[in-house]
Amino acid sequence: MAKQPATGTATAEPGMIARIKQFFQDVSVEMSKVAWPSKDELKGLTQVVLVTLLVLAAIVGVYDWVFLHVVKLLLLLG
Repeated sequence: MAKQPATGTATAEPGMIARIKQFFQDVSVEMSKVAWPSKDELKGLTQVVLVTLLVLAAIVGVYDWVFLHVVKLLLLLG
């Protein structure tokens, strides 16, 4: 036979609204612990990201150009 839950227990699970409120309170506490960068740090890190993206885009573009010409050559020979 299946176990029957005990009636009248003092440890009831909190409702959905209470859990949502607790979640946002926890988020607020954790966000206050974050070490946010200064404006100068943010500008510098943004520049690093943009330069990295440009370099990687150039590398991918070169690979694409090379493979395009290799495939064209193979199709002409075949």
